[in-house]
Parts: sequence; C-alpha cells; structure tokens
Amino acid sequence: MAPQLRRKWTEPGQNLSVGELVLVKEATHPLQWRIGRIRELHPGSDGTSRVATLETTSGPLTRPAVKLCPLPMS
Repeated sequence: MAPQLRRKWTEPGQNLSVGELVLVKEATHPLQWRIGRIRELHPGSDGTSRVATLETTSGPLTRPAVKLCPLPMS
C-alpha cells in the first residue's frame, strides 16, 4: 500500500492581487457572504501578504487572507 501524500504547505498557494474580486468568509451561511474588491495588501516581515483591505458595499473592511475566497475571472 502506497503512503498518503501530504501536499499542504509544500508549495506556495495562490497570491491575492489588488483589484481582485473576493468573497469574504463569515460565520453565516455562504449565500450571505459579502463580495468585495481588494484595495490594499498588507505584507508581513517575510513579504507575504496575509491581510487585505477590501472595498464592499457597506464600506471598507480589513480581513485576513485565509478568510478570502478569490472569484474566478473568465
């Protein structure tokens, strides 16, 4: 039996970019999550952006990158 492969954190994930449209994960039903556009990224000491400032219909929000779901652009 082959060992299970662990892929988590072995390669960098998708980076967020300014102007990208995202869903904001919240403690509500996913159909009620807000949509926002990234206006500013706040990089850490290692240069990786882990916090973003968004523009939403209800005003600006600052949220961690792990709580943001980028929407596909086609």
